[in-house]
Formats: sequence, structure tokens, C-alpha cells
Amino acid sequence: MYLESPFFYLISATLLILVALIITFKPNREDGLANFYLAAYFWCFGLSVMISLAVVFGYVLSFPHVYRLSFFPGSLIMPFAFLYLRRKLYATKPSLIDLLHFLPFFLYLIDYFPFLLLSGQEKLQIYIQEAKDPIRIKLAYSEGWFMPDFGHVILRYILFLGYWIAQVWILLKAMHNPNHPFNYQEKVQKQWIQIFVGSLFLAIITPLLALWLGEGQTVSNWINVAAFAASLIQVYYLVFHPEVLYSLDTAYLAPKSLPLEALSITETEESSIESIAISENEDPISAFQTSKRYNLPSKEDTFDSIQQVVEAYMHSMKPFTKPRFSISDLSESTSIPVYRLSQYINQRYQINFYGYINQFRIEYFLSKIVAGEHELKTLDALSSECGFQSRATFVRAFKLKTGLTPSEYISHLF
Repeated sequence: MYLESPFFYLISATLLILVALIITFKPNREDGLANFYLAAYFWCFGLSVMISLAVVFGYVLSFPHVYRLSFFPGSLIMPFAFLYLRRKLYATKPSLIDLLHFLPFFLYLIDYFPFLLLSGQEKLQIYIQEAKDPIRIKLAYSEGWFMPDFGHVILRYILFLGYWIAQVWILLKAMHNPNHPFNYQEKVQKQWIQIFVGSLFLAIITPLLALWLGEGQTVSNWINVAAFAASLIQVYYLVFHPEVLYSLDTAYLAPKSLPLEALSITETEESSIESIAISENEDPISAFQTSKRYNLPSKEDTFDSIQQVVEAYMHSMKPFTKPRFSISDLSESTSIPVYRLSQYINQRYQINFYGYINQFRIEYFLSKIVAGEHELKTLDALSSECGFQSRATFVRAFKLKTGLTPSEYISHLF
């Protein structure tokens, strides 16, 4: 099979840039930083493949200044992939030490700075000379100031492998943490994280195996196939499961640290834990926040107490009527940690946060129907008042709850 084909480059670049555009212009407002990292990853991946297409198949003859520019976005692919996964799993904020991720970018910039200052004609002459050897034009990077031939490519794949190992480590760390929301996520969310990491391994290991088992042309060919396969897997999953772009449930937010004396439990306190109750005349949210329950180890927190607080808050304040009400908002209002809310919802109801919130919205909608509000307002207006942003989401949630469409339900009821 002839693998040195513009088909692999063009399809890969088109798919990657298309997804980058979608993420950029339809951002996840719940977590803009994770959205930025993921969009930057796809932009870098797509631009790197697109520039490589121009170099390998001679289009650079018309645009000589793009020659050897693919390494700039290429050097940022894995750093942005790592930063995205770290943010997605742990809501990590950027710090000064994260600037170290850009060292390969600046190393290449320094090495190629004299080359970048050359005129288009001079670059064209170098390109024509290098183009006589298809391996050198793709992998040698011999025009730099101090790096040896093939040095940048070797360093790139060593770093790629290191970043991938780091991603596997933080993913396994999340999977082995019983309190991490990742373990209580909907199947689609968990699959995306695993597929994202797995497809990156495919993009790394394929060229490395080809380098070990074959000669230069084999390496060159399989780099194309690896990039094509990784991009196809990722884009395919996102296109058919766009909901993974709009969830923050996977982020683990560690509970605030407590003084050691707050974590020690006396026998008296231990015996009274189970007796903590909320009377009917007492505000459950206030009682929960002022009790010592969250000053005790997490094993003492019960799902029943969380349910009592959350449902009281939902029915009294109706926060679900806000279209972008998030699990972070619920945590802030009830003083229950995000990871504990996610664990409660997923273990008790086997759904994610948005499915849980939609149940309250549907119940609120049904109460409006019983009150006869549908005779004065359209169904779209009522669903909007309940917190739904689109008719499709509303109808899907309603049918999941009742087994009928809203119109069918009303006709059966009246």
C-alpha cells in the first residue's frame, strides 16, 4: 500500500481544524480554560499536518516562507494535550512552572532563527536541494543553527512519549481514587478521556516502532498513518458525542484542608454522629452547613444527608431554572464538595449531574402543566422557564422521564 499520499494529510488536517473551529466558536462556558487547551491542541495538530502537506507535496514552491514552520505548532501538540487532561481531571490552574512546557518551542525558535530571517528565494533554494531526498525533507531538519540532523525529530518523539506517560499517570491516579468524579461519570465521558489518551499513544508508538523495525521511508509513511488514525478516532468520537465538550463533572476539586484537631473524633462525637438529624421546622441547608458533619472524615457523610440538603435547596430556591446552573454552583450554595455531589448523584441515580438537574426541570414543567399554564403559554416558553436551553434537549429529557413527548403527555392527561 502506498502511504505517501496527500489524502492522509488533507483528511487529517481538515478534520482537526474543523473540530478546532467548533470548539473555538462554541466554547464550554463552564470551564473556558479546558476549552482553550483542547482547542489549542486541535489547532496545533491541524496546522502542523497542513504545513507538512505543503512541504511534502511541493506546495511550498508558491509559499516558501512556510517551509519548516510545522515544527512550531507540532512542538505544542502534546503540552496542550497534557494541560487539557490535567485541567479536565483536576481543575488545575496555570502557574509559572507551566512555561516549561514551551521550552521545545523556544529551542526550535532559537535554532532556526537564522533560517527564519532568510528571504523567500533563499529558503526556496534550500527546499529544492533537500527535496531530492524525501526522508531528509521530512525528518532531517538540517537547516538549524546547532541541532544535528534528525535531532529535532528524535527529541520531539522522546518528549511526546514522556508527555503520554504523564497523561497515563494522572489518569490512573484519578481511576484509583474512589472519591474522584471520573469513577462515577457517565460512560460517554469516561470513554472520551480514555480514547483521547489511547489515540495519542497510537500516534506516538507507530512511528517509534517503524523507526525500530524499518528504514527511513517506512518511518515517513507510518507517521502519516499514525496522525490520520489518531485524528480520525478523536474527531469521530467528538462528532457523535458532542456532550463531552460541555461537562465539568470530571474535575476533582479537593476539599479544603482542615486543622488536625478538626479531624480527630472523640468517642462522644463518634457515638453522636448517627444522631445528627434535621428537624422538620429547621432549614436543612443551614443545619447542614452549621453542623460538624463536614469537619468529620468523609466516611461519616451519608448520601441520605446530602439528599436531604440538595432536595431542600432545589425545591425552595429552584436553581435549576437557570440554564447554566452547574455542579460548582450547587456546591457553593450547599457547602458540599463537588466530588461528593458527583459521587452521590452517580452512585445513587446512575446518571451525571445534568441528567439529575433535568429531572427537577421536568418535574417543575409537569407542575406547570397541572396548573394549566400550557393553556396560556407555548411549550417552548414553559420549557425555557424550567431551565432548558433548547427544544431538543427538553423533548429528550421529557421522553426519558415519562416515556412520552410533551404533546402526547398533555393529550393523555386532558
